Amino acid sequence: MVFRSDGKHVARVDFFFEKFQMVVEVSGQKGHASPAERARDAHRRNELQDLGVRVFEYTFDDVTKRSEMVRRTLLARLTPAGPRTAA
Repeated sequence: MVFRSDGKHVARVDFFFEKFQMVVEVSGQKGHASPAERARDAHRRNELQDLGVRVFEYTFDDVTKRSEMVRRTLLARLTPAGPRTAA
């Protein structure tokens, strides 16, 4: 999914849950490690939030090594009542 604002490209996101206006990003080391890359990520995350989208980020390690945590927190965030405390 590509987000635009005033005709300007804001971001291409990994996953978009339209019903919940929620974006999920998965970041690895490549492209997200240097200070400039982290600043760019923060800027686009802020722009997405300005568009009214909630943004959640997981790391590659979260997805590959802590998948149960990812599943649990995503399910909590995708409920109509909103997120609950995920232990």
